[in-house]
Amino acid sequence: MEILEAFDLTRCAWSAAQLVGCDPKTVTAYVAVRDAGADPLARPRRPRGIDQFLAKLEELVDRSAGKIRADVAHDRLVAMGFAGSDRTTRRTVAELKAAWRAGHGRIYRPWVPEPGMWLQFDWGDGPRIGERRTSLFCAWLAWSRYRVVIPTWDQTLPTLVACLDQTLRRLGGAPTYLLSDNAKTVTVEHVAGIPVRHPEMVAVGRHYGCKVETCVAYDPESKGGVEATVKLAKADLVPTSANLLGDYPSFTELTWACERVLEQVNHREHRETRQAPAVRLATERTHLHVLPATPHTLALGADRLVKKDQTISWGGVRYSTPPGWRGQTVWCRAQGEELVIVGRGAHGLEELCRHRLSTPGTPRIADEHYPHHPGGRHVHAPKPRPRTPQEVAFLGLGEGAHRWLVEAGAAGAARVRTKMAQAVELARVLGAGQVDQALGLAAIAGRFAEDDLASILDHLGTAGQPGDVVWADEAHSVQPGTDPWGGWASEHADRPADPRRTGPHPAPHAPAVSAHRRPRRARHRQGPALGPSRGAARAAGRRGHRPRRRHPPDAPQGRQLPHRQDVGELAAGGVLHPQPTQQALVTLEWIGRAENLAVAGPSGTGKSHFVEALAHAAIEQDLRVAWFTLESLTTTISKAKVDGTVARTVARICRCDLIVVDDIGMLPAGQEAAEAFYRVVDAAYERRSVAVTSNIHPSGSTRSCPRRWRRRRWTGCCTTPTWSCPRATATGSPRPWPARGWCH
Repeated sequence: MEILEAFDLTRCAWSAAQLVGCDPKTVTAYVAVRDAGADPLARPRRPRGIDQFLAKLEELVDRSAGKIRADVAHDRLVAMGFAGSDRTTRRTVAELKAAWRAGHGRIYRPWVPEPGMWLQFDWGDGPRIGERRTSLFCAWLAWSRYRVVIPTWDQTLPTLVACLDQTLRRLGGAPTYLLSDNAKTVTVEHVAGIPVRHPEMVAVGRHYGCKVETCVAYDPESKGGVEATVKLAKADLVPTSANLLGDYPSFTELTWACERVLEQVNHREHRETRQAPAVRLATERTHLHVLPATPHTLALGADRLVKKDQTISWGGVRYSTPPGWRGQTVWCRAQGEELVIVGRGAHGLEELCRHRLSTPGTPRIADEHYPHHPGGRHVHAPKPRPRTPQEVAFLGLGEGAHRWLVEAGAAGAARVRTKMAQAVELARVLGAGQVDQALGLAAIAGRFAEDDLASILDHLGTAGQPGDVVWADEAHSVQPGTDPWGGWASEHADRPADPRRTGPHPAPHAPAVSAHRRPRRARHRQGPALGPSRGAARAAGRRGHRPRRRHPPDAPQGRQLPHRQDVGELAAGGVLHPQPTQQALVTLEWIGRAENLAVAGPSGTGKSHFVEALAHAAIEQDLRVAWFTLESLTTTISKAKVDGTVARTVARICRCDLIVVDDIGMLPAGQEAAEAFYRVVDAAYERRSVAVTSNIHPSGSTRSCPRRWRRRRWTGCCTTPTWSCPRATATGSPRPWPARGWCH
């Protein structure tokens, strides 16, 4: 039983003390406190030694606006004679600070917004995409609590106006006030505490029918709604250890993430209004102002002047624009990972083009913006402009004549005017259409020799129109194998000895060697003269003025010649038979006659050794030699294609008296190898000797030879009768190759 309850029951302090087990004086004391109207359970404050200094402590707390530290106040009191501990001072100062804040704290009045009045916006730091920072534009419509979050790359004024325009159009109207922080894009400066608005933002507000307001400086509590929006947007979108979000691989992924968050937040019931913000927005739209049809020019981005080359500069990068805008002002803005270019045309603003954002040094030039420069701006290709009657007659044949003239000039063809006159004469006989078609085919094939046009016209007249050109795929090689060589030994064993042979019977796997001579022509050779003539060079060599060298100083270096080989030693080892053929080749007269040498046989039969010996013998006679494998020749021509010096490189190769291409057929050959081999053979035609070695059987070698070789009749001699090829007679007279030989 309690003391007061026992006293009310007995009305006697002594009896109540007996019931509760305490002293009667205790009962009397509690009853007296209750009768005085005080709390019997509250402990009265006892007098303390610091009470005489309370007035001073209150003064210090009030002067410092509740900021003074207890240790500073204690030092003041000790100087005044206070003998207590610092613990007493700390407790007393804490009580006085709490009392001061209670009397001087900020009093908040609940804000009850009206529909269609306030839109608050602010910026927040967004997540990083790679190494680049992003920003989050956050807007909050006060009455409906509708939120908008837009990711951007920067916080510039054009970006801010573009985000405001996008937000207002998403809301479906404009409110009366736009409230934001005092950023430099909104407030230029403060004069006596009065903000000075940015003139562009004032113009933007007038364009949309709004008034731009800012909160009190350094007082974000005056726009607490948008501050909460920024906090929630960063919590839902910026990866942290709390939300366990991963990094965004691209800006597009961040944009989609913002849309997903807004879809969830705006369609969820709000705790304060008990309605979804999207539902209340439909009601608030009736109180919003109508938006203008076109956005403010700042929303279009920063203005740029289109230069004479139809480009604008943005972020140190050049971007192309469509034709018709040179010298005019356009607007550019970054939208996600694209640059949007807008111009004002005859019917108002229109979007000109879009480019992916780039970095300095990598311009964005669209081919469709330059219809008069197809394929980009490379080497300036001159257009044919006829000046003489002969040029007018030739170019009047058609487009093929134009193409032929351009390609012939680039290839360095000789006697161009003479060939043009011949084409005009042929057009009078055969018709301009057929000759123009033949000229176009000659330009495509690179055939600019004397009789090439007549040959193409003969082919068109007999074989009809040419079919489609089929290019061999690099992934599917048509290189023949070595299976045809397998039956050589058995065929040779069953063959009787030839009584006309002057030497021993050759080994079954001896290489086949053929020296080919092209028929000389009575007309002038095609192509310009490269260096001194052959006769002048020999005369200079006899006078001792010609240095002995392996390669000309400006010739592209192929594979260096291997160790010196001696023809006599190779013959003694049984590499080449018969002896008359060997002796005829060692004299090197076939090089002086610009004949060709083909050595074919299986691997390991000494083809390369024999040709190396002939090359060394040619060097000993002051002849220039270029040595290539098919692979090194392909590499040399491919490198020349990069800087457009193919014709010059081939011309330097053909300055050598003997051109050797070794190991044809060892590796699969694609289109590039065939083109490189053809270029050299075509340029050396009737001008230089070409020696080739191959492991391809003659029955399959026709697919590897250039077409130009196969068209002409060849003469030569063979050292191995196992191919049923013509043999060298005792006098060394050559005989024609059969149909199954190297070329036919």
